[in-house]
Amino acid sequence: MKKIALIAMVVVLAIVLTSIGVGCKTTTTAETTAAATTAAAAETTAAAETTAAATEAAKKDIEIVFVHKLLGIPWIFRETTGVELAAKELGIKASLTAPQKSGDVVEQVKVVEDLVARGVDGIVVVPVDPASMVPVFEKAKEKGIVVITSESENQPGVDYDVEPFNNFEYGKWQMDQLVQFMGEKGNIACFTGELPPGTPALNLWIDGALAQAKEKYPDIKEVTERLAMRDDAELTYNLSIDLINTYPELTGIFTTGASGAPGAAKAVEEKGKIGKIFVGGTSIPSMTAQYLDSGALSFCSAWDPADLGYSLVAFVNSLINGETFADGQDIPHLGKITMAPYSEGTGTNVYGQAQAYWTKDTYKGEDGQPLF
Repeated sequence: MKKIALIAMVVVLAIVLTSIGVGCKTTTTAETTAAATTAAAAETTAAAETTAAATEAAKKDIEIVFVHKLLGIPWIFRETTGVELAAKELGIKASLTAPQKSGDVVEQVKVVEDLVARGVDGIVVVPVDPASMVPVFEKAKEKGIVVITSESENQPGVDYDVEPFNNFEYGKWQMDQLVQFMGEKGNIACFTGELPPGTPALNLWIDGALAQAKEKYPDIKEVTERLAMRDDAELTYNLSIDLINTYPELTGIFTTGASGAPGAAKAVEEKGKIGKIFVGGTSIPSMTAQYLDSGALSFCSAWDPADLGYSLVAFVNSLINGETFADGQDIPHLGKITMAPYSEGTGTNVYGQAQAYWTKDTYKGEDGQPLF
């Protein structure tokens, strides 16, 4: 009996020891699995943080430069604020520059050539002379630099030209506004930036305005062919004085470049022709306030340059990041876009809905100052 009891105790002890061993092994395996899972999760988190950091660094490395026609006027100051805001909100580098001499074709080409040589990621250009830009645009494409234009519909050498609105239709609408002040009969002169094919958008505004006059107001006639004012207020003023002296029958002046409206209005005011010669065209309140107040300028219209500066930089940034656009898409600061293929060549014109209009009664904000 003692022997049997001893054997039984040995068997029980063996079972207990075996159970303890299994338990220890199970615990060790679980601990190892948990440790491995924690390590893997840490690696995944670290990888995600590294990817996010790399993406953020890549954003900060993106550089986009907006090359305009000129510097040093309130319009450009306002547009620059939009460019800088886009840079801040998108986490990229963006700036605005232009030829030191207003409307200098050769210098503008050189500015873009230097940017291409430097290897920036994207360029926006408002061309003085569209044809002169084509060779440097081709160089940019070869280097993988994204380039778009504005105020230059159907621009060769780029895939997109982005406009605040349809330029021809805008010109038609502007003629309707001028008629509200001048009446449906009269004799007008038109100021553009550069004669065609220069400054395409500005010439399209005049084309639209004259087409509208021909269709709806056949008693409105041009006293002379359109004149180039090169976005120069003083030049516009001097040309307007000549017009007033040469054409006593003059009743209206239609202006395009932002400096044209204040230049022409100054001449009308100095010649004592307020209420006899009506000036209207594209500019902004901060450049025209005193002439809107005096009545020498009947109205000005345009878009908010800050909005366009922002949207052009954002558009290029999206293209750099491989994004695409669709007809009817709503783009911040530009509105719902309409996309149309170039009338000649390969490319797409993009039109926004950013049109605005101001008179003596509407150009001020709540603080009594010009809106911008």
